[in-house]
Amino acid sequence: MFSKGYTEGVFQFESQGMKNVLTQLKPERIEDLIAVTALYRPGPMDSIPVYIDCRHNPSHILQTSAFKGNSRSYKRLHNLSGTGYADFQNACRLQSRQSRHSAPCNEQEKKLAVMESEREIFIHGLTDDDGNIIVEGCIRRGVDEKTAISVYDEMESFAHYAFNKSHAAAYANISYKTAWLKCHYPREYMAALLSSVLDNQNKLASYITECKRLGIRVLPPNVNESNLHFTVSGNDIRYGLLAVKNLGRNFIDEIISERINNPYEDFFDFCKRLYGRNMNSRAIESLIKCGAFDGLGANRRQLLAISKTVLDDVEYESRRNAGGQMSFLMTQRLMFNHQSPKFPICPNFPFLNFCIWKTKLQECISAVIRSMNTQLFQKQSMPTKRAI
Repeated sequence: MFSKGYTEGVFQFESQGMKNVLTQLKPERIEDLIAVTALYRPGPMDSIPVYIDCRHNPSHILQTSAFKGNSRSYKRLHNLSGTGYADFQNACRLQSRQSRHSAPCNEQEKKLAVMESEREIFIHGLTDDDGNIIVEGCIRRGVDEKTAISVYDEMESFAHYAFNKSHAAAYANISYKTAWLKCHYPREYMAALLSSVLDNQNKLASYITECKRLGIRVLPPNVNESNLHFTVSGNDIRYGLLAVKNLGRNFIDEIISERINNPYEDFFDFCKRLYGRNMNSRAIESLIKCGAFDGLGANRRQLLAISKTVLDDVEYESRRNAGGQMSFLMTQRLMFNHQSPKFPICPNFPFLNFCIWKTKLQECISAVIRSMNTQLFQKQSMPTKRAI
């Protein structure tokens, strides 16, 4: 999966640039992921082609610019990475210490402003006024000047930004676990991934495209199957009701709780059972347009045409019951035996309408999530009695 660049949704490996590196490197073990995680940073990024070449051709290590024709220098400076140059921040620091024979460089030495002043000390060392050696430098330790300059140039790029190996290893560990989940449990993983990016339309579209590549269909919302978020439905993934415009969280909870024992039989049954429970005409219209009632005996054009009549009918029966014009048992019997209104004979909407509605549906997801996050933040920010 890594070697083919199929890392959409994998931690730290989603960008196109990272995918290109993976397809060239073709990682075979966790150490490869650790190295790529560290190399794909502003500092050591220029070394990626060299690393990939040396990874596949170890004999090329001595042919790099720093050690070309100088196996002695290579052996002196070969350290943590095993590729002849530093690919981690701590490897860079160790290289500096072993070459100069000085104390470990402090944080200030990594700053760009002082890197140039350190070059002379790194190569030729440092002595005091009495000629006592404070820093040996590369030349005194058996590394020729040309190689020392080349190595320092590579180290200098780390002043921009580099990863410590332990940091890269921790990242790669999470990356491996997320890739394992995607490989062995693709539906469950992609469903969770889609639910996590409801407020990011670009990511949502990208992950839905990845589902298609994996052969996983993302089904439209359904009043009998959808839950709050994206969920696995057989071999597919079902859209969550939270993504539907004009549906409040309370109404969604009512839809889910009401269908536990008896699924909704048709549109009229749905309206009848949920009347007075946070349901309104705007919510019904949104459910119809997104396809949540598809498969319940009528197309979307028919449902939109009759929705107002059904809601008025349900409201009338509810008022009759509230007015006490008949007993409770008789009202319930009449309501459940009431014949559903007949649907007009008309074709479904053209496909273009579905595309427009889908676009509007996705545009509203961000607003819904932002509203929920704002309410949650305000609730958490309210001072407690103790704080007051």
